[in-house]
Amino acid sequence: MVSAPHDTAVRAAERLAALGQERSAQAVAQQQEEARWHRRSFWLGAARLAVFVLFTVAFVQTVRVSPLWGALGMLPLALLFAALVLLHTRVRTREERARRRRLLALECLARLQGGHGPGVAALLPAEPLSALDAGRATVVNEGAMHALDPWAADDLGIDGEPPSLFTLLNTTQTSLGARRLRLLVRTPLLETGAIRARQETVAELAAHTAERDALMLAAFAGRSLRLERMPAFLARTAVLPGGRARVALAAFAVAVAVFIGVGIAFRVLLPLAGLAFMVLFAIAWPLRRRVGPVREAWLELEPLLRVTQEVAQVLAAHEPRSAVLRAQRDVFTQAAAPGACLPRTLRLVRLLHLRDLGFLYGIIELLFAWELQWLLALESQWRRDPRALERVVEAFCDLESLVALALHQAERDGLCVPELVAAAEPLLAIGAGAHPLLGHAVPNDLHLGGSARVAVVTGSNMAGKSTFLRMVALNAVLAQIGASVRAATWRSTPLRLVANINVRDSLADGKSYFLVEVERVQRILAAAASDVHVLGLFDELFRGTNSSERLAASLEVARWLAARGGLFLLATHEQELARLAGAPGTDGIVALHFGEEIRGDSLVFPYRVQEGISTAHNALRWLERSGYPRDLVERARARAREVDGVA
Repeated sequence: MVSAPHDTAVRAAERLAALGQERSAQAVAQQQEEARWHRRSFWLGAARLAVFVLFTVAFVQTVRVSPLWGALGMLPLALLFAALVLLHTRVRTREERARRRRLLALECLARLQGGHGPGVAALLPAEPLSALDAGRATVVNEGAMHALDPWAADDLGIDGEPPSLFTLLNTTQTSLGARRLRLLVRTPLLETGAIRARQETVAELAAHTAERDALMLAAFAGRSLRLERMPAFLARTAVLPGGRARVALAAFAVAVAVFIGVGIAFRVLLPLAGLAFMVLFAIAWPLRRRVGPVREAWLELEPLLRVTQEVAQVLAAHEPRSAVLRAQRDVFTQAAAPGACLPRTLRLVRLLHLRDLGFLYGIIELLFAWELQWLLALESQWRRDPRALERVVEAFCDLESLVALALHQAERDGLCVPELVAAAEPLLAIGAGAHPLLGHAVPNDLHLGGSARVAVVTGSNMAGKSTFLRMVALNAVLAQIGASVRAATWRSTPLRLVANINVRDSLADGKSYFLVEVERVQRILAAAASDVHVLGLFDELFRGTNSSERLAASLEVARWLAARGGLFLLATHEQELARLAGAPGTDGIVALHFGEEIRGDSLVFPYRVQEGISTAHNALRWLERSGYPRDLVERARARAREVDGVA
């Protein structure tokens, strides 16, 4: 089976043009909807103000005549004001949802026009406290993975400063979802079953626009959330006591309320209310120092839990086909069921908002330890299943990363679903592969495997060698994280990606450029020695030493790699290295090159990879074009002719 594009170039253009028209229409419609709800919100706000003024004036006037009848007369106005508040809240909610739909439509249009994101930025912690903190949140076992070396992820444009593969894919709405996506691009999968399962999930989300839009809308509120403390909070143990302390606190709070209520009629019982209050205060006082951080954490978690509750409703309305989506739906459904952890937690957290009443809340808190009562109830709920909320948040973060991959597949052209095969020998076959981060990249073919395991790529400066290596690497990562690749066809075995591209010295470690490169190449040799399913990329081996030793070491590294069985690309200016192709005792090495054309005084690069060795040199031409002294350039040309006969 050979992988095929989603559709032909013409059909892809038509599909994306239709999507663009649909999003444009949605943006206009939602803008009108937002304006309509905004007008209603304005008039409802004015009506609330008017009723409040009427209530105040009428109360002042009537209370002079009869306080009782004045209070009864104000009741309709009070009820009207309460109704207006509820109605105004609903109208503002609809206005906000229209605004979010409009922004999501405009962001989609921007991506269709070549943009990316916008996603939430988040770095992976150096010492994560949990799987959620590390970005390893997933609801299914995805098997073995390969953690890319940090310098390889940075040099290849996988992760790091934009533009990168992460920024291309990142449409996550929360910082925890962004962590998951960042780890995803850093740890490609190595098992074909796990890759196919993720591909099925991404394809399903990409095909169902309405469901994907609903998930994006539900997650939109996560953009403004500060979730840095949440992984530690969700992984903690309960810090407030339960059991007898909670029962005693509740019992004496009820006693205070009862004795105060009855004591109004029978004042002889009021001292009992005071006694109950003193016992309540004695129980609550030692716990109050621990209440503040716990309360703030629950209030920070609440908006995220509301997002997950809405996501659960979206998933419950559809019957997923892919195994991963079914597993995620089951997690959400179980957590959001009536009486389960999600609705019960949200009900309890809502009671903490009583402090918004201001002065009245202070009286209630003083008499009944209101906040502590419900925090103890939350901690008791937590003890029943400490992992319950963490599981649903993990599922949400994993879903966010999968939606990001689905958006990449649904909103970009020139992609295909790669075919990953399990085989004893490594394989990489690319048809018309293009660099995913370049808007107008020239496509190229590549076949590695069997008798072509090491490809030595030559070419002059700026001919396209380094871009070619990065094209292969970035698409390999896309293929193994379950995303679509920018190619006409792609067929490969899962490969461990290792690279030595952009070496820099390390002042902090006291290591020179050459020593850093020696250590990196050694890591690649070790990877090649332990597993044939390796894809190694080199850009100019051993640039930090003299030419004779550089060439000698590069030749032996190429021979050693060819004998190991992995797949390797070596970009170089050394023609002698490319001449290993076809030489006796160097089976498995092939030569590829990028050429150039001279048109008048200009150099033109077609950026097409071809078989064979490049004989072009343009360094001296660039010196001349850059204004170097003419006599310097001419002497350099003469010296070049002496060395290898190349002008």
